[in-house]
Amino acid sequence: MLSTAYCQPSLLASFGQQKKVLGLEILIVDDHPVFRAGLRQILLDYSQDLVISEVGLGREALEFLSNREPHAVVLDISLPDLNGIEVLRRIRCSHLRLPVIMLTMHDEEQYGERASKIGATAFFSKAEEPGKLAQAILDIASGKDEFAGSACAARNGEGSEKKLRHGRGVQKEDVA
Repeated sequence: MLSTAYCQPSLLASFGQQKKVLGLEILIVDDHPVFRAGLRQILLDYSQDLVISEVGLGREALEFLSNREPHAVVLDISLPDLNGIEVLRRIRCSHLRLPVIMLTMHDEEQYGERASKIGATAFFSKAEEPGKLAQAILDIASGKDEFAGSACAARNGEGSEKKLRHGRGVQKEDVA
């Protein structure tokens, strides 16, 4: 089931000064409604003029993307119908440059390398600090060439302050 939320501007003291991001659409793909609602609220409290759509299954995400292209997709690795790696592979067949941010509760090394090879823009643990995760998602969705985050930097074996570049897109042969 698709759900869409629109931002109601608010201040979130725990994240410091409110950030302004205008006109971004983000798709959250996770089978846990409470997690989706929490991530949606963090992003909406951290941003203005943000549209967030949600689906709970990989097939729903692919159907959504056949009709619309958000600025970024936040994709869980563990989904009940298709795993996130397979969903990412299918996304890359038709959306080579769409930023896809992978989330997991599993061992990052096990999945991070596979996700990176298929074309994940970033890879984060669900245990990441909410403010860092929100800022990285917003940076990626807004098209910044660099973003910081301890979990995504860890996928390259670097320290937590290493900035990663994204945006080259993925070539079709990378997805095969």
